[in-house]
Amino acid sequence: LQDGAGNPQLGPEFTRSAEVGLEMRFWENRIGFDITRFSQRSTDIIISVPIAAASGFTNEARNAGVLESNGWEWNLNFTPVRSRDFTWDINFNGSR
Repeated sequence: LQDGAGNPQLGPEFTRSAEVGLEMRFWENRIGFDITRFSQRSTDIIISVPIAAASGFTNEARNAGVLESNGWEWNLNFTPVRSRDFTWDINFNGSR
């Protein structure tokens, strides 16, 4: 049995996002870094909302949610050893 009521006024979700970054390499690509700033906002997220059980249903789908996320991502990389037969790469990454 279905316990969710239909909603003819249900619409689409909308998302806006932006991202900008910088990548740099030095000393014949032996040292480098990447850094990125991102931001995203979603509106009219479809979520299930409780309604009065007297209606015969327990929930209804509605455009009622908003979700925002933003932050930084980074990557540092090093090549301490590079020869004709062997390469040693070290990478560190993180985010906030």
